[in-house]
Formats: sequence, C-alpha cells, structure tokens
Amino acid sequence: MRYAIHFDLLCLDISAMSAKQVLQHLAKDCAAYISCDEHELLSALLLRERNAPSGIGGGVAIPHLQLPGLKERFVCLVTLQHPAEFGAADDQPADIVCLLLSPEAHGNIHLRGLSRITRMLQNPQLQKRLREAEDEQVMRAFLTDPDGWLLAA
Repeated sequence: MRYAIHFDLLCLDISAMSAKQVLQHLAKDCAAYISCDEHELLSALLLRERNAPSGIGGGVAIPHLQLPGLKERFVCLVTLQHPAEFGAADDQPADIVCLLLSPEAHGNIHLRGLSRITRMLQNPQLQKRLREAEDEQVMRAFLTDPDGWLLAA
C-alpha cells in the first residue's frame, strides 16, 4: 500500500519576492483552512525556516511543521512567479513550494509524508509539468496519481 498524499490547496503563480513573503502568503491562505491563527502560524514557519531552511534543491522547497491542535494533515503546493531563496544546498532559489502541516502527535506519519512529498517533487518531469501548469486543475491531475506516469521516480 502506498502512502498517498492529498494536496488540500493548490495555488498557481504566487507573486512573492522572498521566502518570507511566500511564507506570509502560505500562512494567510492555510490558516483559514485549518482554523488557526495566521500570525502564530507565520511565526512558527519563520522560526522553522531560520533554524532549518526548507530548500531541497532543484528549485523546490518543502517547509513543514507539526502543530499542536491540528486535527488532520494539511498540504498546500504553490508555484511562484519569481523564485525565492529557501537555503537549498545547490543555491537554487525555489519556484515550487509545498507546505506540509501535521498534527503534533503524527511523528512518524509526518516524516513519511515529508519523505513521499520530497521524492515526488525531486522528479524533474513532475517539476517541469508543475511549472508549465495552466491552472490548479492541471496541477492536481499531475499530483493525483504521479506513479501512473512517473515510472522513474
């Protein structure tokens, strides 16, 4: 059985010029969906990013947190109009950002989700398709069953 990832929110071509602006956008959009305080979420994201940059290379960043009080995992993927610096080892700024939020009690589940998202988003074919996607429906189609067309993942 595969560990499936459901993407709760997809946003295309976000206009942000820095990692902080990207995280502000994510905190604002996600807070409404998960019923948490936007400013608390942003503070936690900024602290996490400062302590452990989320850039994984190849133009991708995966900020992630485990939050007390969160009932279910929440995943948001955005593409950016302008790449932002997320501290990747390859020094490449990110234009694909995926936020993973998990309940605090989901230690191993959180890590498995992070691992699955990382493997998916490291695939150059998927990166290319996400960057070229014309709308959120197209993005969702690529993400719904990536194993169906990403045989080399």
